[in-house]
Amino acid sequence: MVIDLSGLWQFAIDSEDGSIQAVQALQNPLNIAVPASFNDQFPYDKIRRHAGYFWYERRSQIPSYLKSEQIFLRFGSATHNAWVYLNGEEICQHKGSFTPFEVEIQDKVKIGPNLLQVRLNNLLDHSCLPVGNYSQTKDTNGHIQHHVDENFDFFNYAGLHRPVKIYTRPKTHIGNISLNSDINFTKQTATVHVTVETSGNFAEISYRLLDANDKEEASYTAAKSSPNALQTANLDLEQVKLWQPLNAYLYQLEVNLYKSGQLVDSYTEPYGIRSVKVQTANSKSTINLSTSKASANMKIAM
Repeated sequence: MVIDLSGLWQFAIDSEDGSIQAVQALQNPLNIAVPASFNDQFPYDKIRRHAGYFWYERRSQIPSYLKSEQIFLRFGSATHNAWVYLNGEEICQHKGSFTPFEVEIQDKVKIGPNLLQVRLNNLLDHSCLPVGNYSQTKDTNGHIQHHVDENFDFFNYAGLHRPVKIYTRPKTHIGNISLNSDINFTKQTATVHVTVETSGNFAEISYRLLDANDKEEASYTAAKSSPNALQTANLDLEQVKLWQPLNAYLYQLEVNLYKSGQLVDSYTEPYGIRSVKVQTANSKSTINLSTSKASANMKIAM
């Protein structure tokens, strides 16, 4: 299940760098849209050009039936540094303006209303992307004044730039899937090596490799390995069709978990098969995209 938290949130500038605490709801907040930069949502130049800390806040309801699953809070982007609080408790930090991050909240979330707060800053230095020159001074009242001198030609927009979501997944589920292949160009065959991370209680795992027309080309079924072990399989392909830049042929790998004969989780991963090599000759490097023994190799100069 996915709960999209996009929409209207509450917003406040933390002009004192600590005058706002996560133990209570924001006082006299402004309404703000998420996802979006905060800078252009208010008719106040002081907010638009604010450098320093600021807060987002909203309440979210969690249905009781979701407690039987794993619950995650995911941010598509939080610019530039973020501290996330749930019901007054800090649950994660993140630095990285444009990368998503998530945290499991199974043991933190309450059934019913929950207070979600995010403290951010838009301060830039040489450890950030984009980089900037950061400094601070104090005004006549002793308040810290932040200064960011951008060395780029665009405005330093900040805020919750991408969607915020709560999602769940079964406690028994498929995690990461890793694929690589060995190709025999002479015989036009390939072996696809599959490694699957799984969690939870299941009895059997099956693998099906389908062509572009959903025809099964290879399959394998096995009992679950020992607890917390990686599940592996090798799938052999005859008359393999290779991925090429102008003909991007893709297979589909389907992985299924079963318990007592019932499907408990399934995932399908598109996969292209080919060989890529970086070769150097006469002080010149090329990327060699091998296609087949009979056809010429495609080379890209570097």
